[in-house]
Amino acid sequence: MNLLTDPWVPVREAGEFKLITYEELLCEDRDVAIALTRDDMEHACLQLLVSLTQVTFTPRDKKELRARIDTPLTGEEFKAGIEPFIDWFDVAHSTHPFMQVRGVEAKGPTSIQKLFTGLPEGDGTHTFFNDSNEIQSAGLAAAAIALFNQASTSPNFGGGFKGALRGVPVTTLIRQEAVSTLDDTPGGGRLRRLIWWNVLHFGRLRLWNMNWRDWSFDHFRKHLTGDQPTWVRPIERGEKIAAADIGLLRGLFWQPAHVELLVEDIDGHCDYFDIETRPITRSFKKAKFTYDVSAMWQHPHSAKSWKEKNNQLEQGYVSFRTTAPAWTQLTQFMFERRSENKEGSEPAAVVHQYKDLSDGFGLELSLGGYRNKQASVVERRHELLQIGAGWQGGGAALKEITNDALAFRENLVRRSAGFGKAAGVSGLGNAASSQFYQRTEALIHEHIGELDHGAFEARRTALAETLSKHCLTIFDQITQPYRHKPKMLIAREKARAGLEADLAKLRAKAKPAT
Repeated sequence: MNLLTDPWVPVREAGEFKLITYEELLCEDRDVAIALTRDDMEHACLQLLVSLTQVTFTPRDKKELRARIDTPLTGEEFKAGIEPFIDWFDVAHSTHPFMQVRGVEAKGPTSIQKLFTGLPEGDGTHTFFNDSNEIQSAGLAAAAIALFNQASTSPNFGGGFKGALRGVPVTTLIRQEAVSTLDDTPGGGRLRRLIWWNVLHFGRLRLWNMNWRDWSFDHFRKHLTGDQPTWVRPIERGEKIAAADIGLLRGLFWQPAHVELLVEDIDGHCDYFDIETRPITRSFKKAKFTYDVSAMWQHPHSAKSWKEKNNQLEQGYVSFRTTAPAWTQLTQFMFERRSENKEGSEPAAVVHQYKDLSDGFGLELSLGGYRNKQASVVERRHELLQIGAGWQGGGAALKEITNDALAFRENLVRRSAGFGKAAGVSGLGNAASSQFYQRTEALIHEHIGELDHGAFEARRTALAETLSKHCLTIFDQITQPYRHKPKMLIAREKARAGLEADLAKLRAKAKPAT
């Protein structure tokens, strides 16, 4: 099965699940949407499609990108674009199958279920599915998406296995489904346009990668067609690799592990898609090997952050490190930030480009990733953040909204934890934090989604009043069980009075200056 020519893209069209070809997707304006049973797999499938399109059809400039968004490729354009890469994306190729290595030396086969991030081998406990051995066999389409997801965004298979180039990142993609660059009405071809909104044109790539500043477009295309992926030119054991030497195609499709699907040319059932298919895979081989990548490869689909410590610059990609919702990191995903203490962050390159292309459109970010503890996935995360029109110049307003909300939470947590300490009860601060996020999630989304810079001060004041009420309600609820203890009454009332004073200061700060 070749990703460039065979039907593998899982979509729903007119209520029916089907697999369509990459050509049908890019050359027709069909009203289809990715259809998978897990949001992380849908996000991975979209990122895979974006990455394929980036390397096979990079637009020359902004004008050409706008044309690609507006108009499907012709059959001739499609064939010309994929021709140099046709041999690299065959999942069952005899010598260099997609994202695999032939002849992997392993103690034995691993159940195909383990390829799907978050699932165990065999009968072990797992996070995302209800039954053991839920995926006993898979078609090559499902396996290809799982391979890409495992290699690109997960902590990989366990100790001793190298992880993705970005670690365990938050992948940031634009959710714009406009019919064209001039019309924001959804319609046919939404998935096709969604892909193109996340493809960088060459002019943007030159700004993104300093090494390409002096390149011509023709030189860049020649670079791509010679940029062999890791399954064509494998990473050598013990190899020392400079991140700057990793090309765009090789980096987007980096496979950090030695993996080989065991493909059976028989009719069977794909347990993930729940369809009959041929061939199938029920297991794969995996093996550890070591190498070293120095510095940080610049990935276009993730925000990065940095800080200087002991005269050394520490940088990495933004990730989900806590259970806090994604809006708490909103400005990192949207705006470049540099501070005097040499800390900062920068949004993904696709967000930079969208700011230039959006012509006043609102912004909807699709944020996906995992929260992990070493090699174990402890939480799957996928969130949508919708920001109102005018966000391009709204960094200060959005920062005020998120900072205000976090300040209310911080005071609630501090006062709750303080009372808990007096009562000899642990965990009240964490309980207060969790309830705050649950109660205010929709409220914060409403305020960032309906951002009106002309009425921002009034909205900020109203938000502060509402957040204050939520904080007092949460405090009362989590301390209610201790009201029957007389010696706790004074401590509780003292903590509540302190919280009320804190909240009053925050409300005053949120009011317009007179």
